[in-house]
Amino acid sequence: TYREKEEDLSPELSYLVNEDSYLYGDEDGKDIIDRLDKGSVVKMIDPTDEKFALIDFNGNISYIEKSKLSDF
Repeated sequence: TYREKEEDLSPELSYLVNEDSYLYGDEDGKDIIDRLDKGSVVKMIDPTDEKFALIDFNGNISYIEKSKLSDF
């Protein structure tokens, strides 16, 4: 998948959670539904929001702060 800038995230790729993080039920970051430990791997669904990304973690769909994700 093509990325214009190195810091861009791409749909369908997997990313590493680089620090303990909360998972949210919405892109506003107000509805905490779970947490992920550093080192978890998530699949990107939609990275288009400025601050949050929609991800899939073991079949569970939620939002995570984009700053908590990195390539691996």
